[in-house]
Amino acid sequence: MSALDWIAKWADHTPGKTAVTSYDTHEKYTYEALDRYANRLKARFLELGLREGDRVGVLAEHSPEYIVLFCTCQRMGLILVPLNYRLSAGELSALVSDCSPKLLLYSINQQYKLEQLSPVRCILLSIPEIRSCYKADAGICAGNYEIKEDNPLFIFYTSGTTGTPKGVVYTNKMLFWNSLNTSMQLGITSADSTINVLPPYHTSGWNVLVTPLLHKGAHVGMLEKFDPEKTLCLLELHHTTLFMALPTMLHMMQKTAVFNEVHLEHLRYIVSGGEAVSPG
Repeated sequence: MSALDWIAKWADHTPGKTAVTSYDTHEKYTYEALDRYANRLKARFLELGLREGDRVGVLAEHSPEYIVLFCTCQRMGLILVPLNYRLSAGELSALVSDCSPKLLLYSINQQYKLEQLSPVRCILLSIPEIRSCYKADAGICAGNYEIKEDNPLFIFYTSGTTGTPKGVVYTNKMLFWNSLNTSMQLGITSADSTINVLPPYHTSGWNVLVTPLLHKGAHVGMLEKFDPEKTLCLLELHHTTLFMALPTMLHMMQKTAVFNEVHLEHLRYIVSGGEAVSPG
């Protein structure tokens, strides 16, 4: 077992612990289930001819499948490329052309946009098709692939505010040290939990809390899109201990009718950035 394969580690140590929960669909996956899901998906990807160094683009909103894809790509030496589904078809075409994915995954909500792209020369699969790998009696491929620390794991595209968006490569080594430093700074343990409301195509949606919590065998909840009132209620209901949001999002939460009613004494840290946080 690789020291970089955190899902496999916790599947061995705490197999029955819930690792990921979708608060939209109420799906829950234990660490053991994530491990099995990733291995089944690996078998499917091998059938499709994916090999080390290939890029896997994703045009989809938040779902537990992102975590499974993260694990599967790491175990195969693939590069996960979350794409900004808020971009126009023309802007997305440029990104797809730049990263040249071997496989492009999409949610049903984004299928219409996919159809507007310039001709895409890659394998196309929907998220429901990916999900069938777990639910069906699919093959399982564990294998003995050695996760290499200098291999790219992600490509995140910049916003392009000063020009054309640029793909930023993120390696396994970068992931590990970011996670370790964050865990030490915030004192993260397996007892912690978060709700991820940041977009999956931005580095903050992965590297501020999600991957550090997976590193420590903790729990990650997620919402498909940010809802300020629902988020506050979920933070209280699930005794969430860590939370990341942009200042604008925090301001929206402060303006909700439930803000002064919820009890968040379990919340140890709120992490924010991008601009100054208003004191009012």
